[in-house]
Amino acid sequence: MVCDGAHVSAVYPSNVSDTRTAVEKLLSEHLNKCLSVIEVGRMINVGGTSQVFQLDLQLKEHNFHFRCVVKAVSLNHQQLAEREVAVYRKIGTHANIARFHGYFSDEKTNVLVMSSVGDVDLMDLLTHTGRPLHPSHTMKVGLCLANALHHLHSHAVLHRDVKPENVVIHGDSAFLVDMGLAVFLDDDGLYRSSSRPGTVRWQSPEILDMKPYGTHADVYSMGLVLFTAATWVILVDPEMKGISSEIDHATRFPSFSVGGDAWNSTPAELCTLIELMLSRDKLQRPTAQQVVCSYCI
Repeated sequence: MVCDGAHVSAVYPSNVSDTRTAVEKLLSEHLNKCLSVIEVGRMINVGGTSQVFQLDLQLKEHNFHFRCVVKAVSLNHQQLAEREVAVYRKIGTHANIARFHGYFSDEKTNVLVMSSVGDVDLMDLLTHTGRPLHPSHTMKVGLCLANALHHLHSHAVLHRDVKPENVVIHGDSAFLVDMGLAVFLDDDGLYRSSSRPGTVRWQSPEILDMKPYGTHADVYSMGLVLFTAATWVILVDPEMKGISSEIDHATRFPSFSVGGDAWNSTPAELCTLIELMLSRDKLQRPTAQQVVCSYCI
């Protein structure tokens, strides 16, 4: 059976120093003669299968330093690492998706190297400021996310983990990161799983109900992200109430109506668009491409 990464019981080894050492040794052995590892720096994130660090490299001849992100995936989950690599190779490059640079493995770890696209994710930004994004900034984040998802979906790839922690902010731009849970869609445009992937708080009703799902699920998650960016309303976690889609809409949105108090000064057209993304009926949701096109009207 192919593991889809929805449930992992093993936690990545907690000895961060050992992981850094293993990553530095592996990369030093495999990078070409033009590059050298300066430092495997601060930890950015840790999950059940991986640890993510800043990586500083040097172009030797020109003494030019640049920063990447390195993801160390435990050997127990090599299959997940290889699927993530396959996703990156299929989708190629896109302006709003962190660029994939390479994959290395040895007897201690699997390592993926990606571009560093910014220093703060959307959740950290909202938590630090304690207030919603400016409406114009929310609009720009929405366009960036929609463009990124349209690119993924056009390659029959489903991200499955769209959440503020996976949206990195750099100025007015936003980047979708972490393809660790991304999967390839079946020929009928759906994916079937016996478990719930990612973070329950950001999942669509059809995933909560464990039904087959497709690109509509990513659009729903994008709607939740934009609702949070526009309102900074703390969402109710379905796990605290018992997981079901009935609880989903009944408890997540204290002011879920266009023009409600929680929307602040968000433009009416964006409120309406988010409301459509969050339709319980997945067929009522726009596609990512339609979201992009709505910005041109």
